[in-house]
Amino acid sequence: MPVSLIKTLNSYYESNYKTVKECLNSRDFDGNLLYALSVGGINLKDKEVDLFKKAILKKGDALVAVDFSWCIFKERWPEAEDLILTSAKASYFYLKHHHKILRNTDFYNKAESIIMTDPEWSFQYARMYGLRWYAAEPAILESPKWACRYACEVIKGRWLEAEDILMTDPKEARDYAIGVLHRRWPEAEMLIMEDAFSILCYAVCIIKGRWIEAEPSLLASGSIKHIREYARDVIKGRWPEAEMRFGEDLIESGGSLESLYRGNYISLLESRWPAAESVILKSPELILYYSQEAIKGRWEEAEHVLAAPGDHIYYTMRYAESVIGGRFYEAEPFILTDIGSAYRYAEIVIKGRWPEAEALIMTNLKWAFEYAKHVIKGRWVEAEPLFKGSKYEKRYLDLATKHIKTDRWSLLETQT
Repeated sequence: MPVSLIKTLNSYYESNYKTVKECLNSRDFDGNLLYALSVGGINLKDKEVDLFKKAILKKGDALVAVDFSWCIFKERWPEAEDLILTSAKASYFYLKHHHKILRNTDFYNKAESIIMTDPEWSFQYARMYGLRWYAAEPAILESPKWACRYACEVIKGRWLEAEDILMTDPKEARDYAIGVLHRRWPEAEMLIMEDAFSILCYAVCIIKGRWIEAEPSLLASGSIKHIREYARDVIKGRWPEAEMRFGEDLIESGGSLESLYRGNYISLLESRWPAAESVILKSPELILYYSQEAIKGRWEEAEHVLAAPGDHIYYTMRYAESVIGGRFYEAEPFILTDIGSAYRYAEIVIKGRWPEAEALIMTNLKWAFEYAKHVIKGRWVEAEPLFKGSKYEKRYLDLATKHIKTDRWSLLETQT
């Protein structure tokens, strides 16, 4: 539990309840509060501990009983053990926390018999000891998920008895082939073909190339995300069959530019794809990416989108810098609507002074100083009244006069 949550619960307890009894009768009484009380530094008196014990037994929550014995009581709690034995999960955690003192007791055997009725906690218990638990394997075999994890993490090898149950679930069959067999599993391949993500994983991790037999199933699934990823990670290029079936739907719109670079179908294009351009034209991000990846140069038909006002000024700047490689005159009125963008355009694209933007840049002290430092790279006479007496004064004087150590404003005035 995060420390911040512990402090919050601890503070809540202290500010809302004058006595432990009031807390026990509230709706806030649960395992989280118990943990906060123990880690948060509240020391309960013996009488208060007794109140908690009675309330927990009355509540009948086996996991809260385990939390109490572990966090506050810090030892075995015999009176609660019948309650704990009603839950495989609680029995598992109780044995985990108190295994040294419970070893070779009747309770230990009883708890194991409860745990082995549940596939998940049988697996967790076997994994805790790192050994096969043969007595619990019939229960584990009831669940494809936990049978697969048992084979992967406990047996760490093929488990023949589990393969029939694993071949009832495409995801677990996939994970078994990848995590245990490390090779093709022909008997399960028809099942794996039923799940689009499993087809993708099996092709990438096992076949390590195109899985021709599964491609019709992947296309039939209609999962654009996995079809796109199959083209990118398996085919490593355009997939004509997918384009014929889904066309422009393969183009991912929205999201950050970083995510587009990682996963968009555009990254697979080596030339223009006219059928998708109507979709691409709707997104400034995609226009930039398409120009870079497919056209590999200016896309004049799309530039009006980037030059128009909107919240895409970042992509307009990137287009000027990385596609045009110089000034984007049609977009300059749009760029002049944002001080930071105007400064960056002068620095990165023009690589020098931009007179039309200087009046705007001088309205902001921070950007004015950055402009003087990185664009003009020295004295900016017109902006000096702005710097004089400001928090940027010393930094500007250092920039404008370099290493001269005299009355620097006077020196500048004589040079003007």
